[in-house]
Amino acid sequence: MVYARYRDMKIISSLPFIQDPTTPAEESQALLDELQATWNLYTWIGIAGQDGLVKSATDGVLTICNGVRGSCSVAARPWWIACQTAPFYLGDVHGALLLQSALNLTEPLRLLDVAVPLLLPNGTRSGVLGSHLNATVTRAIEKTVLEEYVSESPAELFMVGSTGLVQAPVGSLENDTTCKNDTSSSMFLAQTTRSGSVEERWPNGIRYVTGFAKCYGTDGISLNWTILVRTPVSEAYAAANHMLFVMGMADLGIGIIVIIGSYVIAHIATAPLVSIALAADAIRKRSIMPRIPVIRGLDEIAVLSSSLNSLVSSLIEKEINLKGMNQNLMDKVELLQKLEAGLRASEETFRQLSQNLEEVFWM
Repeated sequence: MVYARYRDMKIISSLPFIQDPTTPAEESQALLDELQATWNLYTWIGIAGQDGLVKSATDGVLTICNGVRGSCSVAARPWWIACQTAPFYLGDVHGALLLQSALNLTEPLRLLDVAVPLLLPNGTRSGVLGSHLNATVTRAIEKTVLEEYVSESPAELFMVGSTGLVQAPVGSLENDTTCKNDTSSSMFLAQTTRSGSVEERWPNGIRYVTGFAKCYGTDGISLNWTILVRTPVSEAYAAANHMLFVMGMADLGIGIIVIIGSYVIAHIATAPLVSIALAADAIRKRSIMPRIPVIRGLDEIAVLSSSLNSLVSSLIEKEINLKGMNQNLMDKVELLQKLEAGLRASEETFRQLSQNLEEVFWM
């Protein structure tokens, strides 16, 4: 927007009859009035001669002082002084020292200056074409920036002039917030770094995340301002904190699912081993008929269960055979014991019979 106004001034200043100091004031004023009508934030546009006196201006404002035409001097104004040597002038926002009374305004008027020198074909300076823009132009810039780049968070934008004072918002109380002497402040960093951000505490005591960027303008035409956009730390990190919370909950959910899944898989995987272990324990306790379950499949557990089943079956068969052999042996022992008892009884009978015969013989 400011560059467009500079371009307006540059185009008007290139017109020969504007450059010519002998052009009647009414003729040049007509063009200036027409230019002012194209944009409502032109507060004043005027032509001042090399003597600093206003020759022509929109609505004739500042062309007459104390009833004398051409007696109003702007020679002390920065825009006129700068254009004596510089190719253009873009100033910071300032109060309306002359226009405030000339326009009979009750509310303080804040202005932004755009001026270019008037040069004759031979390069000689014939005057200065200056314009005062209503400082509310910064609000349009602020709105554009915030709508385009800061769409969600409640950000505040400050335009800081070359002197370190806040140019926008107009009437801001944050004129001491730039902290130019603090090497860690956003304002200081903006002078050495094209853009970036920093977390800092502003004079109101609140910590903000402050983004900063230096204005470099177009084609070298720049106000040399710094743009600061601040957002309270709590708001700036709200989205990130919310995302971290969501990611944390997602990780927790995934962790729970993985744990449950791992438990189920482990249960399924170890179920055959558990059944084999229970069967082995039952064999140890002799609580049931010894039997190792055979697991179907081709994996190691299936091979192990088949081998253990064969081993236990073989041991059971051997145990049964041993029990049979032991029973036969016990039967034989019992029979021998009976035969031995019979022989002893027969021997006792024979002994008694022999004694009786002996007694009969000696009688």
